[in-house]
Amino acid sequence: WVCEHRRAAIAGMVAWRHIAGESAVVHWVSEGDVLAFCRGTAACVALNLKASTWSAALRTSLPEGRYCDVTKSDSKGCPEIQVDSDGMVRFEVKPMDAVAFHIGAVSAAESRLEDSLPLE
Repeated sequence: WVCEHRRAAIAGMVAWRHIAGESAVVHWVSEGDVLAFCRGTAACVALNLKASTWSAALRTSLPEGRYCDVTKSDSKGCPEIQVDSDGMVRFEVKPMDAVAFHIGAVSAAESRLEDSLPLE
């Protein structure tokens, strides 16, 4: 018996859906065998059905910061996705794979940075 809900990708995407909620779909990209979109200002996903790696450069509506790719892990040492000050992200999606990130899964490095900022 395998508990599918314990797999990182399944658990990560359940959390992604919870964070995304009913937010509107924005920043839709559909080009052949690749697809990407965000749900409001909370969550984004990119899917690659190609036989080759997709070098994605996408606009998001998430705040600037470093987020975990929740399809791989949402804990310490997770693969990071960097959202820049313009809301852009650049990353690679392997063949037949996905990348997903949301505001509830900031990277450990980002968490340490926020913890060190002075309170206003």
